[in-house]
Amino acid sequence: MSNRVVRSLSLLVFVVGVGGVARAAEIQRSTFQGSQVVAGFFGGASTTCADGVTTGFVSAFGSLWGAEQIFTSTGAPPFMSNGILVQIDSYSNSCTGQIFGGMSGGIANGLTPPDKHLTSAAMAGSTLVQDLFSGDQIPISVDVNVIGSGQTSQSKAHSKTKIKGSTGGPIVVSSDRSANGNRGGTPEGTIIIDGVDIGAEFSFGILITNSSASQTIIK
Repeated sequence: MSNRVVRSLSLLVFVVGVGGVARAAEIQRSTFQGSQVVAGFFGGASTTCADGVTTGFVSAFGSLWGAEQIFTSTGAPPFMSNGILVQIDSYSNSCTGQIFGGMSGGIANGLTPPDKHLTSAAMAGSTLVQDLFSGDQIPISVDVNVIGSGQTSQSKAHSKTKIKGSTGGPIVVSSDRSANGNRGGTPEGTIIIDGVDIGAEFSFGILITNSSASQTIIK
């Protein structure tokens, strides 16, 4: 963020009050921009076990949750986060005898977020997912695109309030704006768990964008 923008966020203006006395009007602003992508998956595939002879089977189902968030506020540096939550609801591997449920892990900076038209998004990267009960971990890699399909649903809201203090006291004016959009998506790509491409199929996909801005003037 440039110094000019920072200065504008912390702008102080002066107005003439009762009796011609100048007093400061402080403006506080904050903005939020976010994008989310969700895809549900399931799949299974045969694999050769560690002995090189036995054939086993690996299966799993779960979901991928990608999100990017950007937040700015008067007097504070901008904050940005980007990542993917990998949720495995069920996993089994007949070679190792592993059967897990409720596994999760995170991939930092793995999301290519959708544009404002919710055209497409991508989730890619590798991590370890950990079983919530045993603490066992297994590696997973994802490379999934979600292509927007169908109509986009949008909504907007705006509100403004004004609070007057006692005679000669401060006046507080607050305004809030928000906008949201979502669109169904068609996921496609690969998911590899513990070295096995499970031949992922996808049960659903959705792309989401949202933003909000608030401003408070005290004078």
